[in-house]
Amino acid sequence: MKLKMLAASAAVALSFGATSASADCGKVSITEMDWASSAVVTAVANFLMSQGYGCDVQVVPSSTVPALTSLAETGEPDILTEVWANSTPSYEPLLAAGKLVELTSVLSDGGVEAWWIPAYLAKSNPELTTWDGIMANPAAVGGKFHDCPSGWACDIINNNNLIAAGAEAGGLERFQHGSGETLQTSIAAAYADKAPWFGYYWAPTAVLGKYPMVRVEVPAYNAEAHACNGDVDCANPSFSAYPAAKVVTAVSGAFMDREPEVAALLKNVTFTNAQMGDVLAWRLDNNASYDEAAVYFLTTYTDVWGDWLGADAKAKLAPSALWWFRWGAMFTFITGVILLGMVHGNGQLNNYIIVGATMGTLMAANVWMIIWPAQKIALGIVEGGDKAAAGAKALLASRTNTLFSAPMAFGMLAGPHYPGYGYGSVVGGTGLTVALVIVLALEINGLKGKQGPMTTVNGVIGSSLVLTAVMIAALNLL
Repeated sequence: MKLKMLAASAAVALSFGATSASADCGKVSITEMDWASSAVVTAVANFLMSQGYGCDVQVVPSSTVPALTSLAETGEPDILTEVWANSTPSYEPLLAAGKLVELTSVLSDGGVEAWWIPAYLAKSNPELTTWDGIMANPAAVGGKFHDCPSGWACDIINNNNLIAAGAEAGGLERFQHGSGETLQTSIAAAYADKAPWFGYYWAPTAVLGKYPMVRVEVPAYNAEAHACNGDVDCANPSFSAYPAAKVVTAVSGAFMDREPEVAALLKNVTFTNAQMGDVLAWRLDNNASYDEAAVYFLTTYTDVWGDWLGADAKAKLAPSALWWFRWGAMFTFITGVILLGMVHGNGQLNNYIIVGATMGTLMAANVWMIIWPAQKIALGIVEGGDKAAAGAKALLASRTNTLFSAPMAFGMLAGPHYPGYGYGSVVGGTGLTVALVIVLALEINGLKGKQGPMTTVNGVIGSSLVLTAVMIAALNLL
């Protein structure tokens, strides 16, 4: 929660900062495709272009086919984020015509498109892991194929594949979702009820990370068949698997000539599937916006994006992007000290408040004395030092702060409200000593140790809740 609030503050700060620098770069239009990973790419790119290069960024909500059609006819939008090139027949002709320029593989290890069933369904009915097995008993998967929304490239490809496979005649209904969000929700709902589910999805996504799915075996990829299946007017659809996905950022030819420095930035903006999966899982678990997810990426992966920027942009962006992160922590610490003084003066101090205040103090110290100095090295703001090691050090301290967040908040709230331990209760005792020793040991680990179970978002959140329970037990039972 603390990280989410800091992210929100940083996002607001950056949006304010964009207008003052807009003289450096003109207006830039960039797509926000209607699925989560693309929206995160757009939010991160928006961040970097507006703050580092002074661009006046216009975000254009879209999807693949309408965006490419618009670019072909009008030359806009300038930037297309996360184009799944293999699934988009019009992509290569636009490259050949010079209307579109491919910059980079935005998912460096590629994307995956496939048809899936839940892992629990594959375990109970292994025959459903093949298309023939599903068609032998379509009711076992709910009699339905969950498909992507209209306007997505997969819409046309999946429909032609289903036609070629005789799905409807075999008793399998195509159910087309209205948005990527409802498609995602259908998987979550199926898992909640352990219900049948069969349909299309892709990776990297938070969904496939959170809900284990098994790919259904279909006929092998055939380039000629796949090309025809991508055409709405394909005369003879043939059943074919998706190829390994090439996922790119592309720009209009005019933008490439007009903004070469920004194009050079975008060539560097790439994510591994693991990095993107982590960001998407954090967003899902925290019910965060895409801007908040972008700030999570920027504050967690400083060693990654620090090398994306030119020297001038780095000098302009990094201090601005992290200013609110640092001073938000300082403001929280100062107000906490003031409140702590008031509580002590009124004779209302107790063990819960002491534990919460200790954690809050260590969290502020970590930001200023560990995370920020390490981030300056990782981002190249200061010369020398091992960027990778500095980034890892900042990440461990940041994860330690997240570990402390839940018990810190509980301690401050429990101080006046926890039954039998409200304001003015006895201070000290074995329980307080044990709690503070645990906190100190975890802080030492945050300085020199390892992430352990905190390597994942779910892991650090779960660890924070476990630590809260340990603190309550120590203060109540010892």
